[in-house]
Amino acid sequence: MPDIYNLIKLEYEKKRLDNYRKQQKRLSFVYSKVPEIEAIDYKIKKAGVKYNLSILNNNNINISELKTFISALENKKKNLLISNGFTSDFLDLQYDCLECHDTGISKDGFSMCPCFRQQLINYTFGQSNLSIVREENFSTFNELYYSDEIDATKNISPRQNILNIKKIATNFIQNFDCKETKNLLFTGNTGVGKTFMLNCIAYELLNMNKIVLYKTAFELFDTMNRYKLNMYSNLCDYNQIFDVDLLIIDDLGSEPQSASKHSEMLNILNKRQLKNLKTVISTNFNLNKIYQDYRERIFSRIIGNFEILELFGHDIRTIKKEKA
Repeated sequence: MPDIYNLIKLEYEKKRLDNYRKQQKRLSFVYSKVPEIEAIDYKIKKAGVKYNLSILNNNNINISELKTFISALENKKKNLLISNGFTSDFLDLQYDCLECHDTGISKDGFSMCPCFRQQLINYTFGQSNLSIVREENFSTFNELYYSDEIDATKNISPRQNILNIKKIATNFIQNFDCKETKNLLFTGNTGVGKTFMLNCIAYELLNMNKIVLYKTAFELFDTMNRYKLNMYSNLCDYNQIFDVDLLIIDDLGSEPQSASKHSEMLNILNKRQLKNLKTVISTNFNLNKIYQDYRERIFSRIIGNFEILELFGHDIRTIKKEKA
């Protein structure tokens, strides 16, 4: 496997170079239209050199005068840009990420910027399996796929139930960083919207610069097994399971049976809980089936640390086909 970290660093260098070239094209265009701005930039550069020399020579009087002079030039330049139909920041260097200015390093100068971390995950995990969130998010949520007929066994209609669940999911997103916010477990039959709700949550958190990893249960345990068998040349893909802001495990129970899956699942839940990192799970299993298949220790952690949300109703995919 290639060195993904260095590949991404190279991409960021190319990005900065591309943005610099775009800035130079804007400069050339503006200079040709408003030559006075080029003259002002030349004066600003000369004053900047004098400013740096004054600092080196500890000449406080010159420093104050030069700061005032440069500020006046900058204001004159902005006014000229605006009066000629440009925005005041048209000539500024533009960045794809305002947090790190396309360096990949956060403002503290040490930690990895969320944009870089997400890029790392995208490479390692094949785009994080989250491309579908562009179509499946709260903007395309439609409660009308759920019946408003009261379910006699649950004493609530599927429609009101999904609206309640949507509210809980929204609160989860809004209070994501709170230690008291519980993880979420979506249960229910196939086709009632569990994965859709996972994608809605992922979309909102990605927009909040949170790092989200989506894995089916099959993919998750395959990653764990490959790590144990030393099939990876680096630990990045394995470690991210324990480090991302939100881990989404879709379709728990669909993974193959193995002697180690219980200890692996317990390890994931324990380590993420200790780091106060959130996990969201979907499963076709009810709580009794989870208890039977994952044993008491995992079941007790789910009951204690997850809010259990049961979706029910007709298969939405079937309804969509009938309406098509």
